[in-house]
This record gives sequence, structure tokens and C-alpha cells, in this order.
Amino acid sequence: MESAVWVEIDDTDVETARRLALARLEEVQRQQSVHRPTARNPQAQYRGAAGELAARNWFRSNGFSVESGFEEDRPEDSDLSICGRRIEVMTAQIAHRQITGFCVPPGKFRAAQRRNALGYLFIGTGPELEPRNFLIQGFSELSRVGLSEPMPTRVSERSPAVLNHVVSAQYIERPEYLLKVLSESRGS
Repeated sequence: MESAVWVEIDDTDVETARRLALARLEEVQRQQSVHRPTARNPQAQYRGAAGELAARNWFRSNGFSVESGFEEDRPEDSDLSICGRRIEVMTAQIAHRQITGFCVPPGKFRAAQRRNALGYLFIGTGPELEPRNFLIQGFSELSRVGLSEPMPTRVSERSPAVLNHVVSAQYIERPEYLLKVLSESRGS
């Protein structure tokens, strides 16, 4: 039985995530989801940036060289590029995912299609405002993300409903699956 894959970020990563979160809120050219009310706050932006850093650290700990497109937030760059394959990262609270499922906003899905991404790596966190521990939850190929029409999701009756593609659990692969695909891409 494979165990859960947790990644902890260090103080340097926390500072980097804070800087990226602030830049994503203040710098117009970095704002990819400006109309999404659940993304326009420091905690959500920190969670996303820190999840991208945790994903990068996880790939590196598994021997991969990683290009980090998320650091500049250019529309043409995927979050991560490994062995010539583009990967997008979606980070959310584990408790929220238990309610909504594995969600990808339509705009982010379209951007991933334009970038020719392989798919989405889903990262989970606890409820902390600035989490340091991240669960590598699973991976879905991009072709499977778009199988469902976007639908409104919300984490509670008080939260605003937002449109998302909800990826069926049958299409969520274990993290090791993605490592295997990437290893095959580099010829290992």
C-alpha cells in the first residue's frame, strides 16, 4: 500500500509564497482570475503559490529538473515544466475538496489547453492561513478534466458559488503515476 505523500516548505519558500501572493493581488499582468471572488484574497493567493512551490520541491526531491513558470505568471507559461511536459497545479484545502471534489475553473482549464499542458496536479492543505505542509493528492490528465461541463460549486452556504469542472474520482491518478509518465518522457 502506497502512503500519503506530504511535502513541507521551509521559511524561504514561505517568504517566496508571500511575495508571489502580494504580486498576484497587486500587479495587473499577473492576475489570471480577476473575476473569481474566491481567489481575490491574500490567503487564497498564498495557498496557490505555496502549493506550486511544494509541487516543485516534490518533483526535485524525485530527481527531476523543473522550470517554474509560476514565478513570473506569464499567460503562456504553465506552472511547471518537467522533461518537456507542462503541468498545472491546483491547490485547495483538503476539507474543501471533500465537499466540492477536484475542481478546475473553466478559465484555468482553457489556459491549460492553450499551453498544451499534460494535466493538473492536485495539492491539498490544512485550514491554516499560511500552510507549510502539503499533500500531493493526485493527478488528472487534461483530456479528462474537460469531460464534465462546468457546474457551480461552493464550500458552504455562506461562500459564493463558482463555476468549476469537477473531475470524477475515477480520473484522479495517484502521484506516482505522474512520476512514472515523466520518467518515461526523460527516457529513464
